[in-house]
Amino acid sequence: MKARTIAAATFIAAFQSLTPTPDGHACASCLTGDPTLIAFGAERPYPNRLRLALESRTRSDDIGTGSVRIILSEVRTELGLAWAPSSDLFLQVAVPLIYRDATYGDSGTDRLLATGDLGLRARLHLTRGVAVSAGLSMPTAPALTRTHYGSTRELPHEAQPGSGSFDPSLGLALTHATHPHAISVSTWGTWPTGDSNPSLQLAAHYQYELWRERRHALSFRLALESRLDGKAYDHGEPVADSGGFIAFLGGDVLVTPAPDWLLTLGLRVPVIEALDGAHDEGIFGVLSLAYDIL
Repeated sequence: MKARTIAAATFIAAFQSLTPTPDGHACASCLTGDPTLIAFGAERPYPNRLRLALESRTRSDDIGTGSVRIILSEVRTELGLAWAPSSDLFLQVAVPLIYRDATYGDSGTDRLLATGDLGLRARLHLTRGVAVSAGLSMPTAPALTRTHYGSTRELPHEAQPGSGSFDPSLGLALTHATHPHAISVSTWGTWPTGDSNPSLQLAAHYQYELWRERRHALSFRLALESRLDGKAYDHGEPVADSGGFIAFLGGDVLVTPAPDWLLTLGLRVPVIEALDGAHDEGIFGVLSLAYDIL
């Protein structure tokens, strides 16, 4: 375990040395995995394919100590519409809705329901098993405030539903499928232009189809997902409880209950946690539903 932590720390240091250090805060809304997986699917698109996707993720986070400590419990639901204008290209617009319960170190609590940042994403298939992705997150989430002892102030970035900036992303996915097996490896990097810190997500999935009858199917997917966050800075000073590496191991059950429908239920458990400072993330669950309209 010590060797793995040292290796992760070395990887973090290398990443941070290549990453710019703008003013910012810890990235508390970062997830893991490929954000295009549910809406786009693992297969190659066909012209005029139109898919509606709904994905919900639970999440818990414990950041900081003392009066600045924040304990978060969150459900993030994203509604996405994806369209394929050709057999090589997929385009998506995604709108997140966030419900969050926050407890602060000064015994204060907050509950909120708010929209997140609007996401625009695209995936281009270069060959049968190689695809590149790009995305842009737009600052459509509201900036939330909190009134405490008669004083109103803006919530810290960790408790905001969005980053407050335009955040470009790039991704690469490699897939190899030989029925009933499928293996995919992907990476997704985000470089914010504002107050959030950069992150790099790495994921490896193995999927096995257990059963299929006509257009009904049942599959299992084993997932290893990780996230590497660069160090955040606030007015030129590093934020102590930001940056680091975390890896999750989990699995998904995929069910095709009817033609054009796909239901996914999954769980992720942290297995390597090398986050900087006082920062702990817990187990999270995934529930998604995709429907091919065309």
